[in-house]
Amino acid sequence: RLGNTFQEVLGQQKDKFDSLCARLRAAGLVKPHLTGSGPGVFGLVPDGVSLREITGRFTGTETLYGVRGSAKGLRLRKQ
Repeated sequence: RLGNTFQEVLGQQKDKFDSLCARLRAAGLVKPHLTGSGPGVFGLVPDGVSLREITGRFTGTETLYGVRGSAKGLRLRKQ
């Protein structure tokens, strides 16, 4: 269910996007995709692979952020 129709209309940015996705895959991420209408890109970390391994293998100057999901979902606290 991952996908983003904006990826089809990147125009002059498509080569940069394709290059980033290839480097993310080479570092170990799975299924890199554009977030929303951009400019962020995300990928999934496979089971058994650490984010440290992926960042160590990543070639590029882009900033990488790790976000961990929660099986329990979002919890809100009343203030």
